[in-house]
Amino acid sequence: MSKERKNMYISILTLVVIVACLSIAYAALGATISVKFGKVTQKPLTWDIGFQDGTVAGEAFGTSSTGRSCGNAAVTKDSVTISTTTLSKPDDRCVYALVVENFGGIVARLGSITPVTPNGVACDFSVESKMVCGNLTYKLAQDVDGKIALDDSQIVGINQTKTVYLVVSYTGVDVSSVPINQSRAGFVLNFVHA
Repeated sequence: MSKERKNMYISILTLVVIVACLSIAYAALGATISVKFGKVTQKPLTWDIGFQDGTVAGEAFGTSSTGRSCGNAAVTKDSVTISTTTLSKPDDRCVYALVVENFGGIVARLGSITPVTPNGVACDFSVESKMVCGNLTYKLAQDVDGKIALDDSQIVGINQTKTVYLVVSYTGVDVSSVPINQSRAGFVLNFVHA
């Protein structure tokens, strides 16, 4: 039996040596690799939102066949200037499709709309994107018909555009035999980051 025990000890010792050798061999075959960055630069975000430059022709709607004319709008990034517009009867309107572009790196949200009253005319501002001044209504809208008012929930994403409709309409019921002039009416749109 002692020979069997001796063989068993030799077998266990051999097994332990084999396991130890395999562990050392595995450790010798292992490798550590690493990843290193060179230079990482975070580009600054840019704020670049404004109107699309160009000339926008006013589109006429209504029942007048004469006496109504929609002038052109000269559009720069920061402003819109509309030439003379003439409305002659109730339900006449001129619509200007203005495109707001966001080429910056920040999503923009329309923060507020401030109406600017025409010179010497009292106006009603029941909605911030609508101004009723005598027989004329000035409105910023999301649709060409002017039914969906522009509000401060409007978002212009990065590299996206949004069309805003400026609608000037004869909404009164009175017809005047003399011209009524209003000048310098408008809106100031304030965009903020979303």
